[in-house]
Amino acid sequence: MMKLTSLREAFLAAPAEMRIAPQNLLTFAEKGSLTAWRGGANRAYKLDYTANVIVTGYCREAQDIFFLALDWLARECPDADETALQFHVDIVDRKCADVSIAFPLTEIVAGKIEADGLHPTPTAEPDADAIDMKTFFPNLPAAPKA
Repeated sequence: MMKLTSLREAFLAAPAEMRIAPQNLLTFAEKGSLTAWRGGANRAYKLDYTANVIVTGYCREAQDIFFLALDWLARECPDADETALQFHVDIVDRKCADVSIAFPLTEIVAGKIEADGLHPTPTAEPDADAIDMKTFFPNLPAAPKA
């Protein structure tokens, strides 16, 4: 689960003033489903799941956690719905809280059959901006320069 691992790494690499100790960070997938396209040499499948991040004993403002999640979403899932992030905050005391955020993620995993067996490999999200639309629509006028 490439995205979930990347999300955890982003939280652990937060700026010093928002630093989260690894033992206070839980990351997991829930409500997962797998779509597999069978037939021929196709060895790909799609994972749909809810990424859940829980930060325990966070003694700063809970919205710091929201910023970290939104920053990661902007980089890694730019097409995520604007209202995708759900949260729950449990105030522990005047200074600290347990913060949980959840949002849907999708990943595509492709598998290659090699001499030593099957090797599943997560695939990167397609970059829509990198697609040359003239390939599909030869009569498309050039985009205006910014």
